[in-house]
Amino acid sequence: MMFPVRHTLSLPTTKAQLNNKGSGFTLLEVMVALTIFSLIATVTLRGMAISMDSFERVKYKTFASMIAQNALTELRIAEKFPAVSETKKDLEFASFKWRLVTKVSGTEDPNLVRVDFEVFRRADNSDSDPFKEMDYLGFIGKR
Repeated sequence: MMFPVRHTLSLPTTKAQLNNKGSGFTLLEVMVALTIFSLIATVTLRGMAISMDSFERVKYKTFASMIAQNALTELRIAEKFPAVSETKKDLEFASFKWRLVTKVSGTEDPNLVRVDFEVFRRADNSDSDPFKEMDYLGFIGKR
């Protein structure tokens, strides 16, 4: 024998029950929270992008400095004292394509030459116009 199921609706009986709207968030509160979260996320992502860009710049400057220092060291340890000249050299370093321009110029002292380096990096390793990463200056004296 089956008994019919009765559904009862309980109506609020006290004034406190009538004023209780529930313990959830209102739509306005949710929208304000989402707005605050999105602003914080935007600022954080922008800061991370700036940080990554700075990291890339420092990386390329470091590589360019290493290329120039290596070239200066090669000139210093060479058997022959460098003559006044200008040379251009394409090379690959740290999986990037570079161009090194070396300008050797005389000074007032005949036993000392000035060496100016310009280090360029090709954007995205393509054959496009190179981007100048740095200038580097050194001096070499006769032994």
